[in-house]
Amino acid sequence: MARDVHDVALLDAVLTRGSMAQPAAIDVRGLRLGLPEQHFQESLHADMARVLARVVALLREAGVIFVKADLPNVTALNAAVSFPIVLYETKASLQSFLRESGWASACNSCRRR
Repeated sequence: MARDVHDVALLDAVLTRGSMAQPAAIDVRGLRLGLPEQHFQESLHADMARVLARVVALLREAGVIFVKADLPNVTALNAAVSFPIVLYETKASLQSFLRESGWASACNSCRRR
């Protein structure tokens, strides 16, 4: 989605219809990040695996500490909760989007036909 943090800030501004804030530089030395291997990295495309390895190496050089963060049974847990959450959130999100975009009235008139 983005090549760098600047692009992520730009994407955020576009999606939120807000102004683009310049990301502040932070010191990541000593920052601990969980890095799961099971489920998330097992079937990565080779190109993506190389990019991930490079990013992890750069972050380590900057002082980030990676800790193993595998989640037992994450596939089963995801299957049990993801679809109900999507169903619940989609209705509210779609209604909000339609209201904010002005499409709600158009959809209401279509429903009456």
